[in-house]
Amino acid sequence: MTSYTKLQIDAADHCDLAAFLLSRGETVRRKGRESFWEKRQVWVNGSKWYSHYDAAGGYAIDFVMQYFGLSFPDAVRELLGETDFISPAPARDERKSLVLPERNPTMNQVYAYLMGQRFITREVISFFAHERTLYEDVRYHNCIFVGLDEQGQPRHCHMRSTTGDFKLTVSGSEAAYSFHHDGEDDLIYVFEAPIDLLAFLTLHPDSWQKHSYIALCSVSEKALLHRLEVNPNLRRVVLCLDNDTTGRAASERIGSQLRDRGYAVEVMIPERKDWDEDLKSRNGLDSQPAGADHTEGIRRCCHEYIAAASSKKKPTMLTEKLRDALTGLTLRPSVEKVDALLSLLLWQTKEEYRKSLSPVTWEVLEEKLCASYDPLTDNGNTDSRLRRILTDGKALLDLYADNRSMRTMDCFIPPLLKLCIACIDYLYHEGSETM
Repeated sequence: MTSYTKLQIDAADHCDLAAFLLSRGETVRRKGRESFWEKRQVWVNGSKWYSHYDAAGGYAIDFVMQYFGLSFPDAVRELLGETDFISPAPARDERKSLVLPERNPTMNQVYAYLMGQRFITREVISFFAHERTLYEDVRYHNCIFVGLDEQGQPRHCHMRSTTGDFKLTVSGSEAAYSFHHDGEDDLIYVFEAPIDLLAFLTLHPDSWQKHSYIALCSVSEKALLHRLEVNPNLRRVVLCLDNDTTGRAASERIGSQLRDRGYAVEVMIPERKDWDEDLKSRNGLDSQPAGADHTEGIRRCCHEYIAAASSKKKPTMLTEKLRDALTGLTLRPSVEKVDALLSLLLWQTKEEYRKSLSPVTWEVLEEKLCASYDPLTDNGNTDSRLRRILTDGKALLDLYADNRSMRTMDCFIPPLLKLCIACIDYLYHEGSETM
């Protein structure tokens, strides 16, 4: 039975990820202090990594667990070089082909939603409907945004509810082919979401068809780089990402890459949080302001949930209840289940600190939670935030279930803190998002 000391775990978690990938035959491209693993669209810097497409990041152990499909102990063994070569787990695009939702015969609900609630002009909606890249699905009457490849075949699908906050990029979608329009000149406008693209066209309708447009459906540059590759005529790029922490950071990152490649880059910043909010504001509705940094909101949530947990008695059979809560969330996710899970996680984290002989007060635990929040990684939608909880939850359950290694007394604390802040992030946005 293999045992690992805290020093060994720390050493594994701080391995140089570029060197780790190169040693396994993977291709990485150097960019300043960072390296880019193009196969999975992941940036690495020393032991840190981040994927803008998956809206995930962390340190070396998390990286190996996420992209090589290993449990916590196996990831430590791999990073310490104690195992034979393990290939990366199959990529999302290799696991499942794209199946588009069935089309509804009409688009009545999509027109009503986009025109009545989003103030998109009928002309803009009709253009993309005619191109068959926007339609209404038959089952839920969602807006379906389709990305086509060079042969006109669907390769990407993003859906947006017409009745609620639900947003999802359909499994099997290829990031390089997100929703876009190819124009005639050398200019392309870049957005985070399809709704923002449509709002921008409504705000700037003059001869818009001659330009190119793309919605990244994230803040990953992969779709943009692909459009530039397949259309060498494009030489000018206008980045129209959100006016918040994540959007501004992405504009700076992507703009730097493009300028290094010889492209002319301009940044257009919406007055409000994004172009959809600008359009709503122009039509007299309340809209989300610019510069929305959720740090204070997350801190407030941390305080509220810590107060709620500390007001209750410590649950009996805590680890078993935590395992049941994570399993139940996997089977049928809901806000109520995440709320109940978080209460158990906070108690479990406090207990693990006690077991590690470094007990903390609730106030100190609140400080540690707040310190673990990174606003630059706070992006994505309801689905991606929930997926983050389920992924981190599975990793935690695997760690608790592994009886082969004698773990250090504090080895559960980092994944518990990570899962706690993921739940708080999810609950905060579910309670505050108005999109």
